Amino acid sequence: KVVEPPVVLGVTSIGNCEVKIRMIIRTLPLKHWSVEREVRKEIKEAFDREKIEIPYPRRINIDFKDKE
Repeated sequence: KVVEPPVVLGVTSIGNCEVKIRMIIRTLPLKHWSVEREVRKEIKEAFDREKIEIPYPRRINIDFKDKE
């Protein structure tokens, strides 16, 4: 499905809970969606192997209403 080696352009931004990396991957016609899913899966599996956690934002809601 991939017609030439991927090109990693590098990190485009770093946020509180994300690092964005830009890549160019040339694919056969109409195969880009399946290739994108596979690349994301491979990246996630590599992070898991290396024990790299993705810091998801967490929110705790506390209700201070008077209880009667």
